[in-house]
Amino acid sequence: LEEKLQQIQQALDAQDPAGFLDAEEAMLTCVFERAGNQTLMSFIRTLWARSRYYKMVGVKDVFETGNIALLYDEAAQFVAGATTQDEEMALDALLTALKRAEDGIRAELG
Repeated sequence: LEEKLQQIQQALDAQDPAGFLDAEEAMLTCVFERAGNQTLMSFIRTLWARSRYYKMVGVKDVFETGNIALLYDEAAQFVAGATTQDEEMALDALLTALKRAEDGIRAELG
């Protein structure tokens, strides 16, 4: 997970939204695959692929405003929760990221 977090930081440093989403999905995959549910993982990957446009829209404003530290902080909180098995912390990080993305999509699409 620390390696995936470094990849997220590299994508953010490069101002690469697509690279960020790839690295974020790789990080989440590390955790989700631990559940051992291949059907669920297949569903998640399909959902990610189908929602890629909206995911890009969801991070666009963060990159445009230069507030990319926010994206790193969300990922770092998730990693901290996952590595310490603090389910509440990990879930809180996911919900915060989803809310931020939702707000970005709503702002962009009106």
